[in-house]
Amino acid sequence: MNLTSSMKRAAASAGATVIATAGVVMGVAAPASAASGTTTICASGNYNVRFEVPQQGNSGYVARGACSTVALYPGTSYVKIWGYWNTSDGTFYVGTGHPQNPGSTWFHAKGTTANPYLTFN
Repeated sequence: MNLTSSMKRAAASAGATVIATAGVVMGVAAPASAASGTTTICASGNYNVRFEVPQQGNSGYVARGACSTVALYPGTSYVKIWGYWNTSDGTFYVGTGHPQNPGSTWFHAKGTTANPYLTFN
């Protein structure tokens, strides 16, 4: 066997290995709709809260003094939170939360309508 034939066989073998490996990796990927955890949003200030999970296309409402748990899907990296004015149905921005450990991150919209802020634990 000459050198050219040996090189062609080695290249073909390496290419087959790469294709087989890629197939295995793609075969074990989790489905996009599988939940990867939850986060909890609390309206701990003197106002009601609206939240949005833009990467999932959903949103919700939390009454003052209450909390709401939200499912997070793979690829979700943030939650936007707004407060409702007590004198109208308009909203104001409170903050953006980045869940650190899905299932154990709680976001608290605190303060007043004049001085809102967001904490997490």
